Amino acid sequence: MRTPSYRLHRPSGRAVVTLNGRDYYLGPHGSPESKREYERLIGQWKQARGSVSFGIAKPDISIGMLICDYLEHCRIYYPSDDTNSELYQNKLALRNLEAHAETLVSQFGPLLLKSIRQKLVEKTSEQTGRKLSRQYINKTIGRIVAMFRWGVENELVSAPIYQALKAVRGLQMGRSSAPESARVMPVSDEQINKTLEHCPPAIAAMIRLQRLTGMRPGEVCRLTPRMVDRTDKIWAVTFDEHKNAHRGLSRTAYLGPQAQGVLKKYLSRNEDTYCFSPVEVMAWRSAQRNLARTTPLNQGNRQGYTQRTRARLPSNRRPIRDHYDTQSYASAIRYACAKAFPIPDGATREEAANWRSKKWWNPNQLRHAAATVIRREYGLEAAQVMLGHTKASTTEIYAEVDHSRARAIAGRLG
Repeated sequence: MRTPSYRLHRPSGRAVVTLNGRDYYLGPHGSPESKREYERLIGQWKQARGSVSFGIAKPDISIGMLICDYLEHCRIYYPSDDTNSELYQNKLALRNLEAHAETLVSQFGPLLLKSIRQKLVEKTSEQTGRKLSRQYINKTIGRIVAMFRWGVENELVSAPIYQALKAVRGLQMGRSSAPESARVMPVSDEQINKTLEHCPPAIAAMIRLQRLTGMRPGEVCRLTPRMVDRTDKIWAVTFDEHKNAHRGLSRTAYLGPQAQGVLKKYLSRNEDTYCFSPVEVMAWRSAQRNLARTTPLNQGNRQGYTQRTRARLPSNRRPIRDHYDTQSYASAIRYACAKAFPIPDGATREEAANWRSKKWWNPNQLRHAAATVIRREYGLEAAQVMLGHTKASTTEIYAEVDHSRARAIAGRLG
């Protein structure tokens, strides 16, 4: 970001600096007073990181300006842009304000916030065909209010506006038409094994590794050979980037013989190259299609040669990333689930949604499955260490309670 220069305004003989298209006159050119004023303004401008609303009076700042400034802050504060990151979730939440981009911040109050929330209550998810959950709606509204809190901190929003928005209570259980979010349950080994039959080798390895170790989906996606310490019998994987890194906490996952066997073939590459690559998966899928080809090789398109390449047109595909994120990893599993558990023909939209919720699963359920097994076999404290939780109460959310012990005790007690 280039720093605006200290200049001479020849007609008046004054010093001037231009910030965001607005001229600020600093006093007689070359005077100590003008230079001090220049340093003060530049200091404020840099602190605001060149904000589009810099120099505009609070009553004149619009919601659109505030969103631009806040997202610029988020890009620095939350460097990861994965689909499970806070930056991405903030982008999704703030899309609900697009219709109010021209509204002045000073005119945004609790009633307008509640009207946005009501639209979310009435909205149906495009992916699942179901209503948005109460918990999701509360989180979305919370992210919108957090933007106004940041605005107060940076003198873009008046404190009473934020305090008024903070007074809007979240939706309460049973007191709105928004449904409760379904509890994330562990996926069964039977479902996993059936899904693995339809997965590329790299995706199957990610699933097996996560099931054995209880890693977070994002940790499996970002795994590189450099992270893996193989000097001991039990390998240790240290993550520099993880959920609690900003709290100064470390995260290490441990790999036993089975997990080592799954990962070993993916470690023979550059130390900083991701172990699981979408490029390799796409190459594998292409090779499988080529093996299943029935058209003679001297007819039709050659492998990797289409009408677009023949016409020398650029590819219309998005460039393939060098690693998976949590969303693309979940999509790959969902694709395999659709083949392993196809939706029955003639099913209505509601029946199809129920089928998917019962049969299809996502990467987070692998972590729940691993946590449940570890807790049952080795106790809550062991599960807490393996999953990298700072509190046992968090582990209890992931690890299902083994009710069979309670039943056995009740039977003995009579």
